[in-house]
Amino acid sequence: MRKLNPIEQKEIYKIDQKIDKSNYLLVKYRLVPSSEYTLKEAAAYTCAITTLRTHSLLPFETQEERLKEMGYVLSVEDDGDVLIAYPKSLCSNEEGLTQLLVSFMYAVDYGYTEGYWVEDFELPEDFYNRYHGPRFGVDGMRQQFGVDRRPLLGVVLKPRLGATLDNISKAAFDCLVGGVDFIVDDHLLVDPDGEMAFEKRVPRLIDVVQRASLDSGEKKQYIVNISTSAIRAHRLAQLAQSEGAGALVVNAFAMGFGSLQDIIDDGINLPIISTNMGDGLLTRPNQPNGISSGVIAKICRLAGVDGIHCGTSSSECYGPEAFGPAIIALRSGLGSNIKGSFAVAEGDVTIADVWDNIYSLGPDLMLEVCSGILNYPVGVLRGARAFRTLVNNLSYKLHPSEAHDRIMEISGKDSDVKIGLEHYGYQPKLKL
Repeated sequence: MRKLNPIEQKEIYKIDQKIDKSNYLLVKYRLVPSSEYTLKEAAAYTCAITTLRTHSLLPFETQEERLKEMGYVLSVEDDGDVLIAYPKSLCSNEEGLTQLLVSFMYAVDYGYTEGYWVEDFELPEDFYNRYHGPRFGVDGMRQQFGVDRRPLLGVVLKPRLGATLDNISKAAFDCLVGGVDFIVDDHLLVDPDGEMAFEKRVPRLIDVVQRASLDSGEKKQYIVNISTSAIRAHRLAQLAQSEGAGALVVNAFAMGFGSLQDIIDDGINLPIISTNMGDGLLTRPNQPNGISSGVIAKICRLAGVDGIHCGTSSSECYGPEAFGPAIIALRSGLGSNIKGSFAVAEGDVTIADVWDNIYSLGPDLMLEVCSGILNYPVGVLRGARAFRTLVNNLSYKLHPSEAHDRIMEISGKDSDVKIGLEHYGYQPKLKL
């Protein structure tokens, strides 16, 4: 086992000591040391290799300068929770989010730990101010979509191949005039070959949205998927913006948070929704190595994302507990200038799951439904109306028993709601 420099080994521990937080990036880990190290040693080695890059003094370094750039271990708990303070100099303004995230995760590739989980982080005020955050945020998104208080309701357009653009357009129109606020491309629907290609699909569906807006008297939007390489994504974003798209959907996890930040900062003036599909490789709990969904949500906000997929309750997608770390991260303070973001629930949401998602994900929620409306037992148009009726009448502030009573009252008056609840096996969520 390589040994730390004795001077640095002594100085690296600031356990239970106060430091000037304005000069440090605080990162909370959950570590499991490898067999060669104690937990305290694993924390020290993680901190040292991240900040100093070697465990021995190099010939062109001085000990004094190394100590200035060294981070500190602030706490080590028996359950594996570790708090490390990294100096702000570890990440310059020009290096941005890529460097920040790499710094948090860096030491996982060394042999100090068997379990390495990045749980949370806290940055100084002036560090948060390096980032613009969401351009629209919750209030701007509501203005863009013309919805004051209730959750936003949308339909996901699928499949990528195997259906005609004519049929998809007709279903989209029925959903919009029935009451949904937006249509959105599926995660994998970017620019396939054939009639669903980007330059064919986008103008056609923009036309659908415009006609539905006139017919319904409500503002309707189309959220366009640009999840590809940074240069191509920027070109698609410009095209979608010029055609009249209402927002863009990206996969910040696959595309890279820094790349996404550059796209947003380079003249794209539309709300950005991030799916982050695939990040479950890192964020699913009960695995030894990974990163909290709350950390991903914070990084997305710093990058400028206005809405973030944070799981879906009562569906095949992984769903977080009510107001879990990711949801809190969307709305908690990040400096004084970073706006909050919407939570997005998508997938096999049905009318029977509407309340679960409102309750779990809170007031500023985008519901992205697919087969739950497109396969509604009495048709697409009536299915969209039924969903909208529930969304209009349910609030996260209701006690679950109050919500159930209201759902039953509505279903007693609206046969389409009742049919959907029965078809999809609604079960009341009565316990807090």
